[in-house]
Amino acid sequence: MITAAGTIVYMMRTADRIEARNTYQVEAFMDDASGLLPNTNVRMAGVSVGKVRSIELIKGRAKLVLEIASDVQLYEDARIEKKLDSMLGSSSVAIFPGVREDLPMGAGGVIYNSTSADGLTLIAEEATALIQDLRKFLNEDGGFLMLHGILESTQSALADLSEITKQVRGTSGEQYAPVALILQHTAGITEKLDRILANNNENINETLAGIRESVAKLNVALENVAGITGKINSGEGTIGKLVTDDALHDQISSIVGDLKGFLGSTAGLQLDVAFQSDYLAKQEDFRNQFGVRLTPEDKDKFYLLGLVDTPRLYEDTVTTTTTVTGTSPPTPPIGTNYTTTELEKRQRLLINAQIARRFGMFTLRGGVIESTGGAGIDFEPFDNLISLSTEIFDFGQEEGPYLRAFANLYPFFDPSLSNPLNWIYVGGGMDNILTKNREFFVNMGLRFTDNDLKGIASLGGSVTSIAK
Repeated sequence: MITAAGTIVYMMRTADRIEARNTYQVEAFMDDASGLLPNTNVRMAGVSVGKVRSIELIKGRAKLVLEIASDVQLYEDARIEKKLDSMLGSSSVAIFPGVREDLPMGAGGVIYNSTSADGLTLIAEEATALIQDLRKFLNEDGGFLMLHGILESTQSALADLSEITKQVRGTSGEQYAPVALILQHTAGITEKLDRILANNNENINETLAGIRESVAKLNVALENVAGITGKINSGEGTIGKLVTDDALHDQISSIVGDLKGFLGSTAGLQLDVAFQSDYLAKQEDFRNQFGVRLTPEDKDKFYLLGLVDTPRLYEDTVTTTTTVTGTSPPTPPIGTNYTTTELEKRQRLLINAQIARRFGMFTLRGGVIESTGGAGIDFEPFDNLISLSTEIFDFGQEEGPYLRAFANLYPFFDPSLSNPLNWIYVGGGMDNILTKNREFFVNMGLRFTDNDLKGIASLGGSVTSIAK
């Protein structure tokens, strides 16, 4: 148990160092670094490849020290851009490696090409450019002539309309008869509409009254909004301070950045679900397991959670107290208490909860294994094809700790295919190797990834729709 606890403490203390990637530092200069803070993400093609380690003012320009992952190669024509991440003003740095492969940039290199304008600034610049183009168009002879032509066309259209009006006035009686008939029908329709309105005048008045009341409430709401906006502009209240206080804005931007990093490391988890059944040869019984693996994005670690239903029996101490309340004759005397202690063997539903880290083809695990402290190691010489594992736990067992060794084979796994056989794996091994109760077992299981579960959910939804 002490060994398992030491293993867990060591893994947790060294988590940051194990997770850290080899890096190198370069410098970059920008005209405007507003919205950027130390530890701001540096991204390439949307993928985080480093951090901003420091920002300082050098001769009127912002000097940034960037820490870049060693597996990311930059070249002398590399450039950076400031990207707006949120309306609060927090930004990140986008980096472009360049194309001069004959001039690689190493540690201590300097990036001179940068773009500081964010999205809002670019919009303002585009609007300004549009207005300048419009002024230039109107000032040029061609633009003025085109506008003059449009006005002349409008005048010509009005003259044609005036001519049509004169022709209508000069129409003879016979030619006017169809027009008179149309007007007569229109008058009849208008009369019927007047009767309808008269019969429903009360309802119409109620509707208009409701509209007036709603408009009055809307005016009050607009006045309240105007008052609130005025207070915000003057820096009153929490929101007003947030908008006008630069120091508070910077603090909130820092908090938002930290929260974004935390959510990125927890919400971006990949989910794998596994069901496994082991046949224990000596006990001629089955052990069933359900497990969930949570893998953070771009991490070399994962978490294992699961339940184990095993035929293995565990001893529980049962204490029974009996009080003599009345016998004839009372032997022993009334009020005597008997306490009986017995050992009962029962099955339990066991828990797995482990943290694991990868080191190339090896994976170290530690935590709770079948409701006791333990640790394990996995070896995967062929990615997603075969795994060899051993784990040790239950150090309180009388004959020594519980040692298990096993192998799993994924014979049909091919991530490029959507074949249901991808889910199946088989294996076997030996249980409780260090004791005389050791035994062999074989197993078969199903493993589903995120995409598999989405496909199953979609299929289930389709079947449900068809059934309806």
